[in-house]
Amino acid sequence: MRGGLAGHPPYYSTVFYLFDIPRSWADQYTGGRMLLTGGTRSGAYNGFGTAMFAIGPWLDGAPPPVEAELSYTTLLEYGQVTGVDTQDGREVTDAFYGGVWITQGRKTAVILVGNKTTGEVSYRSGYFVSLDWPVFLFYDPDDLAAVATGAKQAHEPQPYAMLDVSRYFFDEQPTLRGVAYDRARGLVYIYEYRGEEPVIHVFQIAPLPTVPTLHQPQCVVGDGTLTAALTWTPLTGTITSTLYYSDTNLAETLWIAARVLTDSLPANVTAYTATLPYAQGETVYFRLRSYLEGDTWSGLSNVVFCPHWDVFLPLVLRVR
Repeated sequence: MRGGLAGHPPYYSTVFYLFDIPRSWADQYTGGRMLLTGGTRSGAYNGFGTAMFAIGPWLDGAPPPVEAELSYTTLLEYGQVTGVDTQDGREVTDAFYGGVWITQGRKTAVILVGNKTTGEVSYRSGYFVSLDWPVFLFYDPDDLAAVATGAKQAHEPQPYAMLDVSRYFFDEQPTLRGVAYDRARGLVYIYEYRGEEPVIHVFQIAPLPTVPTLHQPQCVVGDGTLTAALTWTPLTGTITSTLYYSDTNLAETLWIAARVLTDSLPANVTAYTATLPYAQGETVYFRLRSYLEGDTWSGLSNVVFCPHWDVFLPLVLRVR
């Protein structure tokens, strides 16, 4: 890709951020191009809005020859004429210098990091603005996929959210210049530009629950059987769930070897009624775990048991 040439991305639209695209998404929509490059800076040389292009240099040679023109897939590109196919709310002084592709279970978003501007704009060997503040722009990967497949025009996706993050930084009007994402640990690193004293801020993405929640069942005992109506709250990314049972409350490490009540319950199933042989005085214990997207298993749920008794304390009132 060569910025500024006819049929190529405009200048300053490919040089500000570079981050990875999840492999499965890249294989499906960009022909295996797993790097996303793009940018926006003050002025109109890069178009009126942020830009995103998927590249895979290894697909153009190993390595590509010097001055090679890289193939690319356009995911986002706004118009270069004021008011035509532009980003909503775009100001000529907006600048975004970093981006990350966040994944958390089945939840995913593309986040661009930079500065949004407002107020009076002037030009003195460059653009100046009276007020700017740091923001995160959120894009839906489904919209980018629609551009890649031709279902949408490159200018159609718009940010679905903008988050003002001023309170997390030191300067009154901080300038954000870069971002990195530790996908394994769920950490996002933000570079705040402060001249010779830059600061790196670290944000933690709140982890999704790692174990499903099994609710205390409704139990019916009679005629040598026990019937337990089990319900649970599934985890995001669940593919199937497995229920275990035991007539003793096993040690944690032994539950995986417990008897299987049922397995391969689909993700949309969140209830199961179990009917088991029962001897008077026994207690039957249940746990659940789930097989998740990414070829992983959740931890075991909490333990519930049958039969159980609800205890109600008497209410004592003092009468005068």
